[in-house]
Amino acid sequence: MRRLGNQSFVGLKSKMYSYILDENGKVKNNKTAKGVNKDVIKSEIKHSDSLNVLLNEVTMHHQMLSIRSELHQISSYHLNEVSLSPFDDKRYILDDGISSYSYGHYLVGKGPHAPQCKKK
Repeated sequence: MRRLGNQSFVGLKSKMYSYILDENGKVKNNKTAKGVNKDVIKSEIKHSDSLNVLLNEVTMHHQMLSIRSELHQISSYHLNEVSLSPFDDKRYILDDGISSYSYGHYLVGKGPHAPQCKKK
């Protein structure tokens, strides 16, 4: 989470973030979550939800409707999927719960003072 005056950014994972900007008295709110339907992002997920997921390490689920075609047969599905999650399987999360290093970083897993992966 990064806060600068009336601006706030919460990045949970790659392609899963939310930010609020205050430009000349005009508030701009943008949310992105890969794999989540656009209508769910627009109507149900708020910036405060992303902040809550990051700080309290909770996982949010949302119900989505999907239409898929399998072997030329169209079907509709009612899905209950994870929409926001603080657990990023591509990064080492440091003890503060916010900072991270990517796998393969030269400090990760080397020496006694190197940061260690946070197991969840």
